[in-house]
Amino acid sequence: MNVLDRVRIVGATLSYDLWLDFAGVSGRRRRDLRRELRANLGDATALVGSRNAVRGLGSTRAMAAAASAPDPTRPRWTVGFTVGMSLLGLSLLGRVS
Repeated sequence: MNVLDRVRIVGATLSYDLWLDFAGVSGRRRRDLRRELRANLGDATALVGSRNAVRGLGSTRAMAAAASAPDPTRPRWTVGFTVGMSLLGLSLLGRVS
């Protein structure tokens, strides 16, 4: 496996992890799902190459939605951070005007 193969696998894994986080999947479960995806992509890369392996995944967003039911008691830090940064940006824009 060369560097480009590893970059493709890491990119797909990071995208999957982001969507798992947005879906509200717990950290431990996300780590297990990332390991599983990385192992599967490594095996598929040996058979068909990394480009076809990653392309064969389809949407990482759909995979994340199907992977696990979210825990409703878990705080959604990513959503909170995104909203907070948006509000900060709006307040800074309001001061400039």
